[in-house]
Amino acid sequence: MKELLAKLKPSDLIGVQSHNCVGRTIRWCSTRSRRKLSPDAPNHLAQIIDSIPNGPLWAESSVTTQVPCVRCNQRKGVHFRLIAGRLREEMRRGSTIYRYRFIAHRSVITGKAFLEAERIALYDAWMAKHGQPYDYWGAYDARLRGAGRLLRLGLYKYIPDRAKNGKWFCNEAVLRCLQQVGRWPEDGNPSRWNPATAVADLLERGVVEQEMIWESDRLKEPDQLNRMRAKYDKAAKRY
Repeated sequence: MKELLAKLKPSDLIGVQSHNCVGRTIRWCSTRSRRKLSPDAPNHLAQIIDSIPNGPLWAESSVTTQVPCVRCNQRKGVHFRLIAGRLREEMRRGSTIYRYRFIAHRSVITGKAFLEAERIALYDAWMAKHGQPYDYWGAYDARLRGAGRLLRLGLYKYIPDRAKNGKWFCNEAVLRCLQQVGRWPEDGNPSRWNPATAVADLLERGVVEQEMIWESDRLKEPDQLNRMRAKYDKAAKRY
């Protein structure tokens, strides 16, 4: 666990790839919208923030975790959790965990590394959302229904910005906070993205680097990942 914790720094994005039935369904529906299915795509997104009284914390909007918030002891919605507790929970679930770190001297807009002042602003952006509820309908819309159709058709401008209702699903909260510190385009609508497409966009821009920090036991079999790639690539040809 100490080795995993040492790999995580404030501002890192955390992608969780669940291998249960729900996680696979979300990931499959999410990646359909890019017409390119990848077995590496996450179905949940969180971020490491720098909290002075508590040290680095795991910030996310979630409804499935059983790890309580360090500030209010609640579980559902936007909360801050101990990193070790969330890592252990995902390891027990058999999830694969990815780290996405902003590359030095590159960003979506400014082309510079994450500065200390930006880390403080990032913490303030998350604090402003602390305790706000999870956006069930927004998550369903972005991952499974309307937004997925609009993304496949290229009609991005018709996807509504659901952040105005004060509710957040996981990647929408992450992208909105990045937007507030200048790490995501100001005219970008976080509601049009899901975890798979948001990570794919950052990787395509070349502003983050991906590293698998924990591999699920369900992917230990020889050539299993290659079989997954072949199956997803075959399915992607239909879209």
